[in-house]
Amino acid sequence: MDLTIFSIIVSSIISFLIGRYFVNRKKKVHEKIEEIKANAEYLEKIRTKHIELIRHAFSKIFLILLLMSIAFFVPIFFDFVGYNQNVEISQPIVNWIQFLVMLACVSVSYWAFRTFHDVVNYESAMQKHKDKIAKLSKKIEYT
Repeated sequence: MDLTIFSIIVSSIISFLIGRYFVNRKKKVHEKIEEIKANAEYLEKIRTKHIELIRHAFSKIFLILLLMSIAFFVPIFFDFVGYNQNVEISQPIVNWIQFLVMLACVSVSYWAFRTFHDVVNYESAMQKHKDKIAKLSKKIEYT
């Protein structure tokens, strides 16, 4: 008797968790589709309005310059604060901070490059967006 109640409770919990998994999966697919559509609308906006393209370009350039400035400022800041007394400890920390900031700089640069590449090759970018949406829509049908 106790084993039957226990198995009913466990099977109910497992079925609830599986149901939640599929609901969340479907929700994430819908969110991804909305994100792709928003990106396509943004590309259309940038392509048709040149002032938006210039704003996008300058905002990314200034963000890249800001990140590079932070990366170059980190060792000077550590020297100024006096944390650079123990070089064996502080130098790896400075190197890691610089590495992470420069990695962020590279990722912003790549993001800007992809956006400009998609604007230049607008038709192929839109086709890729449509293909992704179709693929995700098929996922929704199967779940």
